[in-house]
Amino acid sequence: MSSIGAIGNSLSSYMSLTKSDVDSTNPNASQAPDSSASSASAAAPATTPKPSKDITVIAKPSGATTKSFADVTVDARAALSANEAKMKESGHVLGMGENQGTQADVDFAFAGLDRRSLYAIASNSGGKFSQDEQTFAQVAMGQQQTTAMGLDNPSAFISDPTAGFLAGIKFLDSVSTEEKSSDNWRANRAALQADYQSEVSQHPGTKAENVDSGDPVVNMLANAIKNAAGTKYSFVSDGYITDLSKLSFFSDSKNASALQQARNQIAQTGSQSRIDLFV
Repeated sequence: MSSIGAIGNSLSSYMSLTKSDVDSTNPNASQAPDSSASSASAAAPATTPKPSKDITVIAKPSGATTKSFADVTVDARAALSANEAKMKESGHVLGMGENQGTQADVDFAFAGLDRRSLYAIASNSGGKFSQDEQTFAQVAMGQQQTTAMGLDNPSAFISDPTAGFLAGIKFLDSVSTEEKSSDNWRANRAALQADYQSEVSQHPGTKAENVDSGDPVVNMLANAIKNAAGTKYSFVSDGYITDLSKLSFFSDSKNASALQQARNQIAQTGSQSRIDLFV
């Protein structure tokens, strides 16, 4: 993760990949051109439009939720393939090689795709997407969260981190049901919840909003962060998370049991509800 000013260490724990990471995921980054906005535009295909507001500014609404996720996946595959075909005509691909994966490439590849579609790609729904496509969709999703929190302007975030954390929480709470069932969402949401509550506790008199997600796994993780320094980094510092149980934090039998208990509660109730563990 790239650091963002003085708060880089604390913020990197729950953000997957930020704008500055787009080119850092490239194994040939040292040989690639400058990844700034201007140089990225220069390296982009001639047909590449200006950077997409959908990717770098805020998530597009996910559209009618009546569309099945299977249909969203099919449509995302078709749209991404069409965009990549246009990129290929100009000699560009959405990959990790030299001079590939610039910000302009990411913007072009995912142009027109809403958050639900990005999640379909990032999670490899239906097994229809390559590893590079998944990685860069995860990049785009991380950029949306970064922008929602105001991290595009680090000095402003530092001046009021409580507002930034709360904005991030509201952003994550607005995403699709499918994404909110993922372990990556739960890890990010728990870290934001813990950070928000920690910030509020440092400002007596500040009225805290209720940020309980209602997800037992999120609350379990948030409590773990609250009660054990450094816990957050053990489960959100390794990029996109597909299975929390595979992380080192859950190699401890107590932690593994707490995670399973939280998962069981979700399965038993059929909905997300509060559970207090690690208290």
